Amino acid sequence: MVKIDKDATSINLSSKKLTEIPKEIFSCTELRSLDLGLNKICRLPTELFQLTKLERLNLQFNQLTELPADLSQLTNLEELYISSNQLKVLPSVLFHLTNLKILFLGANQLTELPPEFSQLTNLKELNLSFNQLTELPSGLSQLSDLLELNLWSNQLTELPPAFFQLTNLKMLLLSDNQLTELPLDLLQLTNLKILALSSNQLTELPPELFQLTKLNVLALSSNQLTELPPELFQLTKLKELDLWSNQLTELPPELSQLTNLEGLHLKDNQLTHLPAEIGNIPNLRRLAFKGNPIEFPPKLITMLGEEAILRFLRENRAERFETKMVLLGDGNEGKTCLARALKGMKFQKNN
Repeated sequence: MVKIDKDATSINLSSKKLTEIPKEIFSCTELRSLDLGLNKICRLPTELFQLTKLERLNLQFNQLTELPADLSQLTNLEELYISSNQLKVLPSVLFHLTNLKILFLGANQLTELPPEFSQLTNLKELNLSFNQLTELPSGLSQLSDLLELNLWSNQLTELPPAFFQLTNLKMLLLSDNQLTELPLDLLQLTNLKILALSSNQLTELPPELFQLTKLNVLALSSNQLTELPPELFQLTKLKELDLWSNQLTELPPELSQLTNLEGLHLKDNQLTHLPAEIGNIPNLRRLAFKGNPIEFPPKLITMLGEEAILRFLRENRAERFETKMVLLGDGNEGKTCLARALKGMKFQKNN
């Protein structure tokens, strides 16, 4: 038995193993927010849609296969979360909810989007990830207020020209699709701060990508990139650059221009050298490089981890070790001494 205050404006019944919505909720006429996520609800009763003051409704992680026509009565809804259900189609009534600002439809079984999507002109966040979409409707371009768009893990092979009219986008997630190239129209999205393109089939990047000057995060892992255009490193606001699982054999020295970079992810490529210029990136804290046939820095350094590698590069030891590692000095200036120094530990002199 769920105890519910009929004067409540917010109710959270998530993770209660509910198979249906408690009838007591329907008398809560002042309700603004209702969380029914992580239950086992299969259908939505008509009475739910009499709660016309609802502004936020969370139905994620249930077992819904359809949305009833009465949904259109919730005209004050601003946030609707229906991810992780079993929806195959979206009813036209959904697009009567023109006050929606946030709409999550991820992890359903959607194969297409109806043209009526263009009616949701107040949307700021749209999550369509983990569906089976093969194309996007041109009407999506009408969502001019959209700031965040998640299309992760669909089956998109290209993006329609109208898509690039979403010029207010700050976050665009397109990872795990089937894109083979990036159209130059992408450069119209000049407000992007986060761009995720991992797990596609990209073999090259357009040099013009540097025009997305506001980018903070660029994810390109699990593609088929063999080289990076030097212009890429003009994206000086980048904080995270993910290049895991490509086919890169070298990194250009222009990498050092990324002075705000904090994370550089290079695992599972074909790199033999980490360029000394990495040491000139002052804010770099995370350097992932495993799965590469690294010859430089030498194994003595790389086995100590990323902190030691960065110390090695930043203390200008790279030039000293580039062709041959020479250890000079007293008997206690051997490998142990060097390892201690690279870890930032004090030198210990034998008595």
